[in-house]
Parts: sequence; structure tokens; C-alpha cells
Amino acid sequence: MAKIRYSLANSPSTWFLISLLLCVLLFYTQQTFSPKFSLEPNVLATRKSPTQPTATFASLRKRASDYPSAVALGNEMLCVFPLNVAEAQIANGGNSLEAAAYLQTDTLSTAEGWTHSTKSGDFSSSAGIFLAQLGVDSSAVEERVWTQTTGGFIVPDPNDEPPNFGEAATGILTSASFENAFIPSVGVIIADNNLSVPSRMAALGAPADWRTSLVVTHFQQFSDVVWLQWVASNGGTGDLTNVNYIIRNFIINDETLEIVCEAIYNAYGATTVGNSWYGRITLTAEKNPDEFAAVLGSPNGSGVGYFLLTHKQALGIKETTQVDIYMSDGEIDITSDFETSAISAGANGLELVFTIVEY
Repeated sequence: MAKIRYSLANSPSTWFLISLLLCVLLFYTQQTFSPKFSLEPNVLATRKSPTQPTATFASLRKRASDYPSAVALGNEMLCVFPLNVAEAQIANGGNSLEAAAYLQTDTLSTAEGWTHSTKSGDFSSSAGIFLAQLGVDSSAVEERVWTQTTGGFIVPDPNDEPPNFGEAATGILTSASFENAFIPSVGVIIADNNLSVPSRMAALGAPADWRTSLVVTHFQQFSDVVWLQWVASNGGTGDLTNVNYIIRNFIINDETLEIVCEAIYNAYGATTVGNSWYGRITLTAEKNPDEFAAVLGSPNGSGVGYFLLTHKQALGIKETTQVDIYMSDGEIDITSDFETSAISAGANGLELVFTIVEY
């Protein structure tokens, strides 16, 4: 009988059930702590990587536009961050989360109507408030800009090698654009001004099934384009794993703003978010599980999550469990009126600094 008990305790299925229970506890456990202001990341020590993941997360590819769905999406991302490529595929219902080859190494964007350029950006009064803590001069940071200036020629299957341009069709001009800054020496990505293809298609009044009914560029999302820009900023040969911070700069997305304000209020009650590094608010997965998950699962936060989830092969197994929040232009008061707080946050330049660590 003793031998039977020993084999059950050490069986793979038993350990998987334990791992799955830890993820469930992550979803529902709530704790209250005072804020901790530090550059050091707070890693969720109790979360372990399942060795035989079979649970699937059906909403990993769904956009979260309200607080409960943002919490759910953020928690799912937190459970998939520690998994390797194969395990993440199992957790995603058998569908690979890894970005396709054409989104890992750029060979098609120019043909699809995208122009690439660089410019100098001054972030001293926004992202620079954080960058000063790293000793970085943020007054002249190189930004990489992608703008779709023509509809381009869209191949039927971008995975074909070589591309089948003989069957390419003229695409719709979306006028989408992605402007992001990179400081490889300290591993910083600044998400500055991004108009994704889905947001542009919504603005153009496209039908809900535009992805299948219309001919549109394959380069559509922030997480896809910012990866290719990161590769370019490293000369294509640098240390692509050296991503330490991703900053969502001067956020204007109404859904994100309201979700962030609700998360802050739920964590700290009525409070003030300052326009200095020492007046910031910190949320961590360990101390503020639901609130951090909400910010991670928000429209702007999830772009950071997908960046990490869809480039595991090249980046390694990375996660974010801490976000620091401050204002660019002036401090704001967070109240239970989340809509009013969000309007104030949007007007005063909300900044989100996600700390990236290796799991």
C-alpha cells in the first residue's frame, strides 16, 4: 500500500493537477498590500509551469473591452507566460501561439504597401520620466515608423516560400501606422503612436468579417509589427532577448484608460496618480492579482502580453508581473467615477511601464 501511495504522489497527472490548481488560485485569490515603489520586478513565486498542460484558454485571442474580460484575459496570459512553445500550443487548444515566419523576419511588408522610416523622438516629458531612472537621455530617441501608404499586393498565403506574387491581389489601403522607439542598450521598447489595422478598418466602417471577405495586409497588430521593428533596431543580429521594459506611452484608448482607473481604485481606493516617478502607482501580479491582470488584459496591455507570447522561440520564456503607472502632464485623482477619472487620465498622458523578466 505504501508503494501505491508513493507512485500516485509522483505521477505526472498528479503534478499536472497541482499545477492547474495553482493557476485557478491565481485567478481567484485576492490580497491587499500597501504599494511598493521599486525598479526591482516582483515575480509571482507561487506560480509554476505545468509540465503536461491540457487546459485550454478559449479567449486568448479575444479583445477585452471591459474590466471583467480584461481580468480574465490577463490571468490567462499569466498562466501561459511560463510555458514553452509546445506547452503554449497545447494550452491554446492545439493552435500555435508562435507568430508565423513572415511575421518573424520581414520579407513582405514593402510589397503590401508599407513604407519604413525613422525619426527622432523627444520623450523627456513622458516615457523619459521613467528612463531617467535608468540614466538614459530620452530627448533624442530613434523611432521606427511603419505607415501603409498603398493597398499593396497581397499574396493569398503569406506562408508560401517563395511568395506567390502571381496570384497577388490589390489590397485595401488602411492607412494604419506604427510608431515605436527602441533603446536596445537597456532593453527598452516605447510604444508611442500605433493605429492598428483592426482599428483603422473599424474607422472605415468595414464589415465584421473583413479579415476573410476583404483583401487586407497581413501586418495588422502592434505585437507583430513592433517585433519586426525591434529586430531592425538591433540590426537583425543583436541580442533579441534583451527586452527589459515595454512602455505604453501617452495612452488615449478609452477602454484601456477606464480599465486602468478601475484597477487602481480597486487596489488602493480613492488616490492620486502623480506626474513623477515617485508619485507613481505600482501593481503586481503577486500583491494585486486581479488589478494587475486587468491592466495586462486591457487593449494596450494585451499588446505587451501578445508580444511575449508569440515570440517565445526568439525571446525565450519571458513574463511581466509588474506595471508602474504615472502621468506625463499632471497628477490626477482616481475616484469611483471611472469614466471621469479616465477622461482626466487621457488628457494628462497616462504612462504604463511593464517590467519584463525571464521566467
